[in-house]
Amino acid sequence: MSEMKRKGIPPDIVTYNSLIDGRWKKVRILLSDMVNLNIFPNVRTFTMVIKGLCEEGKVKYAKEVMEDMVEKGVEPNIFSYNILIYGYCKKKKLAQAMRLFCEISQKGLRPDIVTYNTILQGLFEVGRTSEAKRIYAEMLSVGPRPDLCTHSTFLDGYFKYGLVEEAMSLFDELERKREYTDIAFFGVVINGLCKNGLFDEAKGILRKMEDNGCPPDSVTYNVIVQGFLRCDKISEMTSFMKEMDGRGF
Repeated sequence: MSEMKRKGIPPDIVTYNSLIDGRWKKVRILLSDMVNLNIFPNVRTFTMVIKGLCEEGKVKYAKEVMEDMVEKGVEPNIFSYNILIYGYCKKKKLAQAMRLFCEISQKGLRPDIVTYNTILQGLFEVGRTSEAKRIYAEMLSVGPRPDLCTHSTFLDGYFKYGLVEEAMSLFDELERKREYTDIAFFGVVINGLCKNGLFDEAKGILRKMEDNGCPPDSVTYNVIVQGFLRCDKISEMTSFMKEMDGRGF
């Protein structure tokens, strides 16, 4: 920046946005500097400030920045909302996150897959499973198509709260449709079953991976081995470790 000034090259909005993106501690100075030079912050500028504040856990100030940008005639975009919703969810302030989620459509914007996945993860984090189901139904009706992250969030959340029947019902539906056939998808189910002490079911999923042309990797085996170890099932653990060895893991 100093070199640009020495060479008579005036900074522009891109220059300041780059500095704001990488140096949050000097943001206030930079913003004042911009205004003094008649360079007015745009939506990207404000969004990066919101991002920096949320990463530092200062969600209250991030919300004030969003309100400030609206006062200055700069409308937040979906990225601005997604970042602030994530900040609230990270702090487990779901009431504020849900208010922002509802505000998106009121502003003429459409929640994208990141918006939905973020709010769903936040809801499951605090045990609001019924509300998460309602949001999922909304996705299926008017929202973006659920992806692997969406379904992994549901499976992990169901298992976390002991809702094994709901988890396996969703898994069976997705598996029947062959929505996902990768290791990450099966790994979520195996991990959830092991955490609920359902090792026979977990072993069944492991074998099903083979049938679906998705052989388990060392991570998948380690999940089951750790599950056996937590429950003092030493002989079963040893058996799986031998199987791992036989597969070259």
